[in-house]
Amino acid sequence: MEFVDVRVEFPSGLTLADRGSYDSDEQIVFISVPMRAMLDAAKEMEPPPAVTATWDGFEATLIEATADSFDVVSVTELGAKPRSKLGARLVRASWSKDQRQQFGRFCHTLTVSSIVGVVGYVHAISEISIWAAMNVAALVAIGVITYIVGMDSMNGE
Repeated sequence: MEFVDVRVEFPSGLTLADRGSYDSDEQIVFISVPMRAMLDAAKEMEPPPAVTATWDGFEATLIEATADSFDVVSVTELGAKPRSKLGARLVRASWSKDQRQQFGRFCHTLTVSSIVGVVGYVHAISEISIWAAMNVAALVAIGVITYIVGMDSMNGE
């Protein structure tokens, strides 16, 4: 026996989630007493639900067998989940014109800060070394990148 996540979805949108135990020899999933009580209460008002169980990269479709168990109809292996496109949505995908302009102004502020940092760093250097040159180059690169990103976010507005 192993623990599985049981998900019960009713056509109305009501979703119940709980843990259960899966007997792979008998192809049966046993649910908890609280889940059974919720299913009995929902049975009076809802049409039959779709029940699935997931574990270790597998998903099983279930049908009700007894009061506290479900029979496994089919087991499928879950593929790799597609990567979330949250990052793409967060980066200017749905920003308003004002938000894009504020982000552009923020980037230009960072550009000015890096320029001031370069000037201050160069004046504070007592001797020229490879590390000092790399620090100056990094500040210049940050300034150029934030300037370009700021201009791009304003879209000429």
